[in-house]
Amino acid sequence: MITNEVERKVGLRNTLEFIKANETKVLLLRPDTKLTEAGGVVRTEPSLLPAQSFRIVPMSGLVWDRSRTTPDEGRIDDVTEQLIGMPDADVLKNDYFEAEDQTGWYQVTHISPVQGYRKEARLRFSTSEPKA
Repeated sequence: MITNEVERKVGLRNTLEFIKANETKVLLLRPDTKLTEAGGVVRTEPSLLPAQSFRIVPMSGLVWDRSRTTPDEGRIDDVTEQLIGMPDADVLKNDYFEAEDQTGWYQVTHISPVQGYRKEARLRFSTSEPKA
């Protein structure tokens, strides 16, 4: 077995165990739109995806305060948590879900382009349901 294959298998196993250590079952809502006869777009009810296993990891606001405008990136939403899943997890930017304790909502603001042994997304917490 080549080194890259061994590393990939170890990475997948480590990700699975990391998720299991503090697993959260998430029911993602995916915003949907449809085209109008006039060529516009209207929002429809979001699609509810099947439950998936993730781990939610809090992030430091001092490290990830992205709400301020930066010259090279413009305004980027502040993120409060990281969502870690297996590489085949079905999650897209703007998906959202209610917090387990029902105190608010998490919205996916970014999906890491890095592919490999896990899928990583950034979340923003809000007390109101996103209007994606």
